[in-house]
Amino acid sequence: MKKFKSLILPIFLFMTSLCFSNTLFKPGTYVGSAQGYGGPIKVEVKTTDSKILSLNILEQKETKGISDFALKSIPKEIIENQTLGVDTVAGATFTSNAIIEATKNALKNSGVNFEKISKKIVKDTKTEIPLLDKEADVIIIGAGGAGLAAGVSAYENGAKSVIILEKMPIIGGNTIRSGGAMNAVNPEKQKKQGIEDSIEKHTTQTWEGGNKVANKKLVETMTSNALDGVKWLENYGLKWKKEIGSVIGSVWPRTNQAEDILGTGYINTLEKAFSKYGGKIFLETKAIKLIEKDGKVIGVVATDKNGKDIEFIGKKDYCYRWICC
Repeated sequence: MKKFKSLILPIFLFMTSLCFSNTLFKPGTYVGSAQGYGGPIKVEVKTTDSKILSLNILEQKETKGISDFALKSIPKEIIENQTLGVDTVAGATFTSNAIIEATKNALKNSGVNFEKISKKIVKDTKTEIPLLDKEADVIIIGAGGAGLAAGVSAYENGAKSVIILEKMPIIGGNTIRSGGAMNAVNPEKQKKQGIEDSIEKHTTQTWEGGNKVANKKLVETMTSNALDGVKWLENYGLKWKKEIGSVIGSVWPRTNQAEDILGTGYINTLEKAFSKYGGKIFLETKAIKLIEKDGKVIGVVATDKNGKDIEFIGKKDYCYRWICC
């Protein structure tokens, strides 16, 4: 009997150690914060003894439109992969790192061994894009303001299918980070504010502002069509502020300002229009070279997020294949 009792205690201790070896956290709800791009990011993390149940962002002052993807994807990836070793979102690195750091700060009181929840994610390299999704009448490189506008315009001019390749995990390019101002002579609004203006004045001021280096005819083409651009965007749903203003560095009040912050209004409007036409955008797909045949560009080679090369080809039965950068 004594021998039996002496065996029970070691076995019990061994089994107990096995149970606790699977324990990562002290179950509970934890709050932490870290400095983001626009200010502190505060998160709430809920855990069981073995996993992170939820990760919610309680407070943040990040730039709308630029940080949106990171604010959604980083918590989701941490939960799905049960690790803080997730990739940051290009273009929103400050926000991404702040979410990860805030989560880490929150979990400091959970008793976790951070080495066990910091393993890097191994990416799936088996994803295959169907052949039909790699062919289009028009292939555009870059999902910024110019690329999205080109995509919408292509559909307006008869294209049946359009693909946009974007190297970043989010659309917007430089446009989404811009001040959202668009200079155009707008007589209807300017007259109400007592502002006298003309295409000639806009052309001359723009040309002189560039030290007269630009081709003045091209400057005139831009200024003459600027109001059409304002109305074109408005037709697709962009909301403009009621009054004409001016931005830093401008010499005349002719700024048409979108209601949405920065350039988010332009991008959201164009993306919505492009999607409505049926356009496809491939994110984290970086164009690396053009494909040429018989002296003509017929497609693009791009690298996806897993480092795999993909060929996107202009349809042979179509009368044009556009590659817009």
